[in-house]
Amino acid sequence: MRVSDCRDLALINVLDGFNLQPRVTIPFDGDIDPSSVNSKSAFFVELEDADVDATASQGESGTPRVIGVNQLVWDPTTRVLAVESDEQLRQHTRYAFVTTTDICDSSGTPVGLAEEMTRFRHNLNLGRTDNQVFKKYREKLLNALTALSKLAISEEQVAGLSVFTTQSATAVLEHIRDKIKTATPEPAKFLLGPGGRRTVFSVSSIQTIDWQQQIKANPPTFQTFKPQYPGETTALALLNQYKPGAVGRIAYGSFRSPRYITDEPVMPPVRTRDSVPPVQQVDTLYVNVFLPAGTQPPKGWPVVVFGLGGGDYKEEMPWLYAAAFAHHGVATACINVVGQAFGPLSFVKVKLKDRQMIQFPSGGRGKDLDGDGVIKDNEGVTTVSPAYKTLGARDTIRQQVIDLIQLVRVIEVGVDVDGDGVVDLDPSQISYFGLSFGAGALGHVFMAVEPNVKVGVLASPAGMNSRFDLLRMRPAARGQVGEALAARVPSLLNSPGLTNWGGIPVVGPFFDENIPLRNLPVVTNQVAGAMEIQRYFDEIAWIAASGDGVSYAPLIRKEPLTGMSPKSVLVNFGKGDESAPNPRTTQLLRAGGYADVATFYRNDLAYAEDNTVYKNPHTYVQKWMLPGLSGPIGRGGMEQFAIFLASWGKTILHPEPARFFEVPISPSLPEDFSYIP
Repeated sequence: MRVSDCRDLALINVLDGFNLQPRVTIPFDGDIDPSSVNSKSAFFVELEDADVDATASQGESGTPRVIGVNQLVWDPTTRVLAVESDEQLRQHTRYAFVTTTDICDSSGTPVGLAEEMTRFRHNLNLGRTDNQVFKKYREKLLNALTALSKLAISEEQVAGLSVFTTQSATAVLEHIRDKIKTATPEPAKFLLGPGGRRTVFSVSSIQTIDWQQQIKANPPTFQTFKPQYPGETTALALLNQYKPGAVGRIAYGSFRSPRYITDEPVMPPVRTRDSVPPVQQVDTLYVNVFLPAGTQPPKGWPVVVFGLGGGDYKEEMPWLYAAAFAHHGVATACINVVGQAFGPLSFVKVKLKDRQMIQFPSGGRGKDLDGDGVIKDNEGVTTVSPAYKTLGARDTIRQQVIDLIQLVRVIEVGVDVDGDGVVDLDPSQISYFGLSFGAGALGHVFMAVEPNVKVGVLASPAGMNSRFDLLRMRPAARGQVGEALAARVPSLLNSPGLTNWGGIPVVGPFFDENIPLRNLPVVTNQVAGAMEIQRYFDEIAWIAASGDGVSYAPLIRKEPLTGMSPKSVLVNFGKGDESAPNPRTTQLLRAGGYADVATFYRNDLAYAEDNTVYKNPHTYVQKWMLPGLSGPIGRGGMEQFAIFLASWGKTILHPEPARFFEVPISPSLPEDFSYIP
């Protein structure tokens, strides 16, 4: 009867453990006093495990590490309490979730352990004595009680106890990375033109660049790219508008990369301890390289790998940044994201000032997944079939990170764009820049797993593509989430729902998930259907964990993966971001320990001074060409990025105008939306 739940459980059942920031539900057989629930009466305990370094699960005093709870909801109708872990849990680690007798019922009497649990703890019931699963679990429960004794919590104080192991988020990517790193790829080729003509052009020789996007598969149909740049300028004009003459050459090339996902896109599940998914095929990927003008360093130019945002393209977005990076001596390399940039027959036509016209593939990676003959914008990024719908963009993210790792390996082998036998990119100075999806998802996963990229900028980090549990926080996406809830079988849409979000009107279908923001008092739920929506959102997060930037954030600086060292990272985001809402960004900041390297752009202050400033600061840096305050503020952020990368992560500039930036962010992280109505 619950068709959608069954499909999602099929995806969950191929995982090797529990969610890394789980929503836990606790059933009671009577009413409780919700105000008695806090991080002292309900919490997670990290347990010593044979598979985990014992010191990692203990604090400085040698006692087990304790993680509290947050975003509490009490549902009096079902007598269920829902809590979320206050921090990101470690992957493939054993935890106990504990409730104590400090939780009281509605009359003030301490709650007690369920009788069934008491019997299970002291003696296995008939029929369970020979069951190794029950025996093993009982053993783990008893071990958890021993760990609690180190926290001065007696058995009599325990009102509820459960033991679980978290899933392995990084294992598959680590195995694939190791395979890539031990192989020697073919060098990148910059011979995409007719008859193998070299596709490397000096900026001064180009008159126009025309990108034709394939929008239909059969017969192939194309449309001319219409730029979305503020100020209605062209990509080519942008290079000379920011810093005239900073970019000397543009090189269009290709390289080969293994694809581990099917067309949908789905990566077949494998054993996480030691297995690698089968390679589906080897793809030809296309890369744009922007080379600085001037004298090239002996080892080649330092290069930043550019991570695109959702719905962005290599023929558009890096053109806004490449001149700033080049002005500080850094080249830019960019590839399209899986499923983005329209169909594979899309092409570029470069018209030179001497009237020559060169046409070559642009590297569109979109697919007609729904079979309607149209290749829509970003069709191919997320799953579409009912069985995999909740999987979303998880495996797209992992595949794109694989492609970025392969690009790094190609740079390490040597990139010679003009065929003169001289390497043009320095393999020892490869950094990363990502915006939005390219920061919150791709950037975090890539920076955590790739060992040879040690410096990165993560701007306006989001990583929300197809994640309905996250998209719900965007006012503009509430309708999309409502449609997804309505499409569930049975429907999860609850009426009347919310018609505005964070003070901004939203479109239907309307729903109300009734999830409190962090650090607020417990919510007593009176919204019918809200608990079911909360459960669905938690299952999305559980399924998405291996492609979620939050899962990888702790591994970049705080606790690097085996054989890796902490990275130098700069995070930059704006107050009241409607596309990457602040509560999502602060989740990344807390998980990664980024507060000391986070720059907070105060868009509220800028808008108060100049109401031509965009209300949504998500891409404020890209407004550097606009009049008013937008221009200097955008340039201030852009220069911070470029100088950080050029200094190899040593210099974090306080952008100008300085009054609009907190560098670093003040101690209290913004946990609300702060949208400008």
